[in-house]
Amino acid sequence: MDGRSWADDLNAAGFNVWGFDFAGYGGSDACASSSVRPASRLTEVVAQLRRVITSVRQKNGDKPVLLLAHSWGASVAAMYAGTHPQDVRALLLFAPIVARTPAAVSAGAANAPAAAAPPPSVYPLSLWSQYRRFFDDVPRGQPQALSETHFQQWGAAYLASDARSGERLPASVFTPFGPIADIGALWSGKTLYEPALVTAPTLLIRGAWDSLRTDADAAKLISQLGSADKTDI
Repeated sequence: MDGRSWADDLNAAGFNVWGFDFAGYGGSDACASSSVRPASRLTEVVAQLRRVITSVRQKNGDKPVLLLAHSWGASVAAMYAGTHPQDVRALLLFAPIVARTPAAVSAGAANAPAAAAPPPSVYPLSLWSQYRRFFDDVPRGQPQALSETHFQQWGAAYLASDARSGERLPASVFTPFGPIADIGALWSGKTLYEPALVTAPTLLIRGAWDSLRTDADAAKLISQLGSADKTDI
């Protein structure tokens, strides 16, 4: 935004920074829409993350990484940290999705696309759906967390990530359904990874207005992590 990224701030603080797109997102190869199952499920993308971290370690003196992840991606990062502890120096989980009993699922789950029968491999995600993600949880009377100008810039880049986005009505980007399927499984009480295996120092961050990741979610995950050094903010 305005010519500066989060990576720039981290670089300025002395970190070497790498970012990547899972298959089906951004600049990575698209997922095959003909697949008979949701694309990019947790176990599938952990293998992608392993390739990325192997490459990063080769480029960075073979140092273990400080792994930063958001939302569904936090489950990917936690699963990886638990199964490849030698690769992860520390873990930062921003707004992680946490397994719940079905009765504890918040009303905010209604914002997620409903799974078809059978579920699709990919689904179209419109700019309006993305807009709601930025603004739905802002309390009435509070200023917007993202300016309209910044959203327009972000939205143009988002639609440009799918060369055929303009052929759909409304304009939309084909997006892997696997993360939605994983979130549904977690909110149905299924444990997709074992938090107790995570032993790296872990920082968990949750926005005060976030309706999809509650304080109870954060407390539950913190209590389950195997890390001796863990903090919830």
